[in-house]
Amino acid sequence: MYYTTDKGVTWTTKALVPAATTVTDIKAATSSIVYVSATVSGKGEIFISIDGGNSFIRSPRSSSNAMPTNDQINAIVPCPFDVDFVAGFGLAADGVDGFIVIGSD
Repeated sequence: MYYTTDKGVTWTTKALVPAATTVTDIKAATSSIVYVSATVSGKGEIFISIDGGNSFIRSPRSSSNAMPTNDQINAIVPCPFDVDFVAGFGLAADGVDGFIVIGSD
């Protein structure tokens, strides 16, 4: 991944998410709230940035409320009315069925 702070005049390499094997979607809810879905160690995960993409944390932030088992999350959609609410769509852990996860962080 790359980012720019000068409207594309220069670009800087950015390690987006830890050990991501595949980034599957990127959506900005606002100029500071950015969501990324990625496949990490064979599981779909959603990451959130609250500083415009400068840093990312795994969502959900609570370890007791971990992401349900799945093969991958192909698309994410933040709610236009609540930037903390996001939905993820992808492939269930059986590799056949669909997977939908919704939540607020």
